[in-house]
Formats: sequence, C-alpha cells, structure tokens
Amino acid sequence: MTADINDALEIAVNPLPSGHEVAVVAEHDLADAAYVALIRGFGHDCASVDLDEYPAGAMLLPGTRAVVARSARGLVRARAAAPDALLVGIGIADGAAGSNALILPDVAESAPRLRAVLDSGRQAPTPKKGRVHLSERELGVLSTYVLGSTVYETARRHYISESTVRTHFRRVVTRYSNAGRAVNNKSQLLIELIADGWLDGDQFNR
Repeated sequence: MTADINDALEIAVNPLPSGHEVAVVAEHDLADAAYVALIRGFGHDCASVDLDEYPAGAMLLPGTRAVVARSARGLVRARAAAPDALLVGIGIADGAAGSNALILPDVAESAPRLRAVLDSGRQAPTPKKGRVHLSERELGVLSTYVLGSTVYETARRHYISESTVRTHFRRVVTRYSNAGRAVNNKSQLLIELIADGWLDGDQFNR
C-alpha cells in the first residue's frame, strides 16, 4: 500500500542516513511533498525520510538540524533518529508528543512560526550585542504568546487581561526598535528572543 501511494503521488522518499538540513518524517501521503516544498520555499535544504524501514531507536540522522513529524509515532522515531535535532510536531496532541518538541497546529497560520523556528536554529542562539532587557513577568507572558498562544489564551494562562498582554508586547517591541532591531510581529519577536538567549529549545515544550 505504501509503495502504491508513493508511486501514484511521485513522492521522493530519501534513503538514510540523510545529509539534509531538515527532514520531514514520511507519512506516505501528499502532505509529505507539501511540507518538503514549503520548507524548501523557506530556503532550507529539506527532504522526506522514511524511518519505518529501520530499527526503532537507531540514530539515522546525525547531521540533520531539525525534524518535522506529523504523528506521535513519527515524533518518537524522530527523537531516536536525530537526538540532537530540533523536533517539530505538526498537528499532534500535546499529551501524545511528550517532551523536547515544539508542537504546532496543522493550520496555515503555523507556517510563519515554523519558518521562524527553522531560521532561528541556523546558528546557535548566542546573545547579541545590545541585548534587550525583559523583566521576568514580560518574559513569561511573551514566551507564551510567541510560542503559539493567542492573546486570549496568553491572558487566561497568566491571569491578566488581553490589553495587558498587548501592552507587554508593545513595550518590548519598542525596546527592540530603540535598539535598532525592528520587530513587526510575533514571529520576528520569537527570533529576537532566541537571539538574545531569552528562549532556547527547552521553552519550545511549553
């Protein structure tokens, strides 16, 4: 059945080990090709890889920097195949995903966040000169917001009003602008927070 789907859709599934920067765990459907095309469109070297044909627990992607999976099973296999890579789960329930993975909903609005996360991982997130200061409260609220929650969800999680969330966002964006680092949206703020060392891979689990 898998071979029939791959042949019919002409989806290229790369043999392992893969030397690609980003790997998409193959689910043998049209979305494999769609995600590879999307990530290549972001400017990243990407390929679909089939982890099902190899022993569970085998480290198969040692040079891969990020792995995108669309099922809980694929995410588990990705952890073993690329233990040092950034793991991104698409459309996976939080409870099923476990730890050490960034979970994004399977909606079009996730594309800018996926791009920001992949772009930010191209180099180690070392603090920039002129690091912008955030209070502990600002960091807590804005981490929730830039890592995928809406203003409403962020407000509920931190027991504050939506206007307070927006105030924190505007205040920190102004600081970045004053430092010569323009921020126009939450994805750009995510990149800057990573660059300044305020966020790292552990925060992607929240």
